[in-house]
Amino acid sequence: MELEARFNSIVPTPVKQLGEVFDLEKAVDHLCKFKVQNGKLVIYRQDRIEWEADGNKEFCEFYEHVCAMEHVKSLADEDHTLALLPHDGHAILKKFKTTLRKVVWENLESKTDTMFFDDESKAIDEFQRSSLITLLAVDNVSLDKWFELCFASGVVVKARLCEENIIAAFYDNVDVYTALGRELCIALDVALAAGGCEAVVEGFYSMIGNHKKDGGLSNVLMQRAIVDWSLPNPLSCPKTLDEIGRLYTEGDKKLGTHSHRLPLFMDKRGQSSMKYNVSKVVDRLALESPKCPHIIKPALK
Repeated sequence: MELEARFNSIVPTPVKQLGEVFDLEKAVDHLCKFKVQNGKLVIYRQDRIEWEADGNKEFCEFYEHVCAMEHVKSLADEDHTLALLPHDGHAILKKFKTTLRKVVWENLESKTDTMFFDDESKAIDEFQRSSLITLLAVDNVSLDKWFELCFASGVVVKARLCEENIIAAFYDNVDVYTALGRELCIALDVALAAGGCEAVVEGFYSMIGNHKKDGGLSNVLMQRAIVDWSLPNPLSCPKTLDEIGRLYTEGDKKLGTHSHRLPLFMDKRGQSSMKYNVSKVVDRLALESPKCPHIIKPALK
């Protein structure tokens, strides 16, 4: 609950809206409600309602923003066949979901085999020999959502979604692009351009690389990197540092912590001749803005 509350307070509403609409793993999770019976694709009425209604409100609000952009308005005025008006959001989203259903369940343009990867990051070639009859979401502790694919041949494969291949098909496959429609691809262009996620990912993995160079236990590498990435610079939390310093130097009987001998020895006359409080680097870090200022709590007076 605490992590969810932090997410809701940090992430801007437009980003949440995009996540509700263009989260392909979530969309495929809904497609698990479909199944093949007697050669026909079926779904219960309530599951279909949930699948078609999910993300409608968020997408329509986002689509209104897209249609209000000047270059999109000019495009709509030049070509009146394009559904680039604010009230067209429901129809455009329905085409998007219909196309995803065809790609997964009808193997549209034979793209389904590269849409899923197995645990060795290989494409599922069973799609070329047999048809999918059931799709199940599998609980997994990893960041990727895993699915169990059951084929008419009796073969069962555990696989994860390869989102980059799906998005690539939106642009480089004529039939998939046609099924989606030009309007959806314009909206997706706007969504991807507004993301700016690549630099965040590169920065995070760069931090993991630095922790790896420092050595230590490899099984806590990810946890250390997450803590370092999420929390502010320790120098930005003076109250926390004061408490840590007190525990280190004085100890705490209730916690059973013993006092430690100070490891720093400095001549006061030498310290007074310096123009820095501690050193040039430490002073610069002390004045540096934290990465996540929202989690810094001011000291209570």
